[in-house]
Amino acid sequence: MTVDVEVHSRGSAEEAVAELIRQGEIPDIAQIGSFAQYAAAGQLYTADPPSTWRELRQAADALAAAGITIPFGLPLGEEDAHVEAMTWMLNNGGGIAEYDDYAIDAPANVQALNWLRVNLVGAGLTTANPAIADRQQLFDLFTRGEVGMVNGSSTLMGQADRRKFDYGVAPTPSNGRRVHRSMSDAQWIMAFKANGNREEIRAFLGYVYQAENHDRFVDRYGLLPVTTSATQRILAHGKDKRIRPLLRELETAELFPVGKPSWGLVSRDIRRSVGGSMMADTSPSSVLRRLQYEAVQASLQDTQN
Repeated sequence: MTVDVEVHSRGSAEEAVAELIRQGEIPDIAQIGSFAQYAAAGQLYTADPPSTWRELRQAADALAAAGITIPFGLPLGEEDAHVEAMTWMLNNGGGIAEYDDYAIDAPANVQALNWLRVNLVGAGLTTANPAIADRQQLFDLFTRGEVGMVNGSSTLMGQADRRKFDYGVAPTPSNGRRVHRSMSDAQWIMAFKANGNREEIRAFLGYVYQAENHDRFVDRYGLLPVTTSATQRILAHGKDKRIRPLLRELETAELFPVGKPSWGLVSRDIRRSVGGSMMADTSPSSVLRRLQYEAVQASLQDTQN
């Protein structure tokens, strides 16, 4: 294949491409500062990331054919299995809870895990046993080019940047034409009463959430800001433009049912067990049914206390 290359100055490139198109000598590739007019005219190839599960499977197959060791990183190990599982459940119209009641074994959730089991795990497109794959392990492999796709976070973005690793970001694919849904796993700061240090705690947290201290903490650990003022600063003129889409996602992101006293116990059970739904000697329906039963039993204690 022979490639002819034409180089134009920055100021004349736009007009040079436009003139070629007017003359009917349309180039195969052009690098200029605008593209919308050509996209609107239907003249360009698209380069979309996968937006549906079907497209995700196709992309994973392509990565496997290209020699990527783990086309899709599926962390269903104990560390983060509840986060990964709920991400897939949400994008099939399901979720962990509905109307303040646990709905772990909802049909949409069973369908989501069945799809993973058949189309990614069963097809050899993930690690051999996702039940022992933790998110950080897959993040490390991703930034070494051994994992093709993974459900990531701002932490992964920071890790990839430090290693000068090139990557792209796209919304989590959904099943068919369902609307994309994202989730957020929040950590909560609690002040215990036991030592009677209310005023000392108040003073310390006031120091922690001062703009300078908060921003430095967020930058150090690759986290999203947790105050309204910090979020507004980043959306307006923050130096890290890449996390702006993540901040906008927070406005509609789903959270775990953290308001239920039983959630700590239920989340532990999900982390320990949901990965087993990918194994050959069990099934997603049986695993989720057992988790639902245990969640209901734990939830009964919520109403009795």
